[in-house]
Amino acid sequence: MKRRTDKSNSYRWLKEAMRVHTRQEYTELFTRGLKSSDTAVASYAPYPWLYARVFVLCLTVFALLAAVTAATAQVMQYIGYPTVIALGSLTINIPVLILLYELYPARDMSLVKLAVITLICTAVADTIVNLGYLAVSTDNEWLSTAWTAFLEESAKAIPALAAIAILKERNPLKCMIIAASIGVGMAICEDMGYIFMASSVSGVSMQTLIKITLLRSLTSIGGHFVWSGLIGWAFAKFRRPFLNAFFWLTYVASMALHFVWNMPVDSMLATAASLVIGLAAFQMIVKNERRAIIGNDSIVKDSRDGSSSAATKSKARYSIGNITASLTAICLSVIACVFCAIGVSDGAKDIYSASPEEFVSIMHEGYALNTDDRAYDPDADNYAIYTVNGTITEITQSKIDTETGYRYYYVYTNDGELTDVIAEIDGVKYMRKKLSYEDKTIKYFEIKSNVLSNTYDEEFDEFVTVIRQTFAFNKNNCIALGAAAGAILIVGASLSIALKVREKKSDAIRKTATGDIAEAAQSENINHCETEDYAHNSDTSETSAEKKD
Repeated sequence: MKRRTDKSNSYRWLKEAMRVHTRQEYTELFTRGLKSSDTAVASYAPYPWLYARVFVLCLTVFALLAAVTAATAQVMQYIGYPTVIALGSLTINIPVLILLYELYPARDMSLVKLAVITLICTAVADTIVNLGYLAVSTDNEWLSTAWTAFLEESAKAIPALAAIAILKERNPLKCMIIAASIGVGMAICEDMGYIFMASSVSGVSMQTLIKITLLRSLTSIGGHFVWSGLIGWAFAKFRRPFLNAFFWLTYVASMALHFVWNMPVDSMLATAASLVIGLAAFQMIVKNERRAIIGNDSIVKDSRDGSSSAATKSKARYSIGNITASLTAICLSVIACVFCAIGVSDGAKDIYSASPEEFVSIMHEGYALNTDDRAYDPDADNYAIYTVNGTITEITQSKIDTETGYRYYYVYTNDGELTDVIAEIDGVKYMRKKLSYEDKTIKYFEIKSNVLSNTYDEEFDEFVTVIRQTFAFNKNNCIALGAAAGAILIVGASLSIALKVREKKSDAIRKTATGDIAEAAQSENINHCETEDYAHNSDTSETSAEKKD
C-alpha cells in the first residue's frame, strides 16, 4: 500500500507540472510574501510546477548557445565561451532554487527576497572559503578533504544562520530552504570554476566543457544545498541550538556527507552513497515539515483526491501542444550537446619542416622579421628603464625598421647584455624564441597563435611543429546529428502546432457552449420573471376587481 501511495504522489507531481497554469497562479507565485498580509497557509499541499519550465528553458538556451559557439569558435570565443560556462552552472542550479521555493507551502516567503539572500550570503561564503584556503593548506589528501568539508560547510552556515537570526525566522522548513539556497549559490560558483579550469588548460575545449557541465549538474542535486539545508533546519528545529547536541550532530553529519563525497578514492560508490543518504534525509524532513505546516494529513489527502489546484477551483487542463514542444526542445538540446562533445574535435596537427629556413617561414607566416641580435647603443635614447631600490636592472631600446616599418624592442641588462627581442606588428607584440638543434640555435618569432610546441627530431633531421586544430568538424557525425535534429524539429514542431490549433478550436467550442448555456439560463430566468410578473399582475387585477365589488 505504501508503494502505491508513493507512486500515486509521483504521478500527481508530474501531472501538476504539466498542467496549464493561469496568469493568476503565476502572479501569486512571483508576488507571494511581498505583502504584510501574505501569512496565510495553503489549505492543500501544493505540488511544484514552475521549476520544470525553468529547467527546459535553461537547458534549451545552454544547448543552443553551446552549438553556436562551437560552430563559430574563432568569432565568438571571447563572448560565447564565458556565457556558455555561466549558463552551464545555472542550468540545473536555478531550477533547484525554484524547486526549493515551491516546496514551502506557506505564503510568507518571497522569491525575490530568497534570491537576494542567496546572492549576498553566497558572496560572504565564497569570501570565507577563499580566506580559509589561503590560511590553511596541506599536501595530505585526507586532511585536505577533511579541511574542505569543515571549511565549506562552516562558510555556508555562518551567513545562512546569520540571515535566519536577522530575519527572526523560526519555521524549520523555511530556515532549511534559506540555508539550502546558499548551498545552491555555492554550487553555481563551484561549477563555473570547475568548468572553466577543466576546459581552459590548453585553450577552451568544448568537449571538456560539456562533459564537466553535465557531470557537475547531475551530481549537484545531492550536494551543497542538501548539506547546508540540513544545518539550517536543525538550527530552527532544536531549542538553543548552539547548546543542543542534536544540532551539532546534524552539523557534523553534513560535514561527514561532504567528506564522503570528496573522499580521495577512485570510486563513485562513496559519492553515490553520500548523494542517496543526503537526498533521503532531505526528502523525509521536507515531507514531514510540509505536513506540519499544512496541519493534518486529511487536508493533504482531500486536496490530492479532489482538486490539486485550489487556486483555480476548476478541473485541471493539460496543453498537449506545450508538452510536445517542451519534449522537442529537450531532444534538440541533447542533440546540440552531443554535437558539441562528439561532432566537434579539439585535436592537434604536426607540421614537418626539412630546413631551418622553412621552419622560420612557417612561424613568421610570411612576415619579413629581423631576428638578429643588436648591441646596446649608449648614444641612443632609452625607451624604458626599470629600477629596483634605485639600481637599474633592465633597459629597453626601441627601433623601427625603415624597410618594413615594424617596431622592435631590445631588452638589455644594466651591463648591456641583450636578453629579449620583441617585434610589434599591427599593435601586437611577439617575443623572440629560440630552438636548439645540432649544437645550433634558431631564433624566430612565433606569429602563429595556435602553436602548442616546437621540437627538433634528430632521428629524421626535421623540425616538428605541433599546432592546435581548435575545432575540426567530423563530417559524418555532423550529417547524422543534423539529420536527427531536422527530423525531430519537423515532427515535433508539426505536432505542437497541430495540437495547439486543435486545443484552440476546443477552447472556442467550449466557450461557445458555455455562452449558449449561460444565454439559455439567462433567457429562462427572463421567461420565469415574466411569468411571475404576469401571475403577479393577474393577482393584482383580481384583487382590484374584488375591491370594486
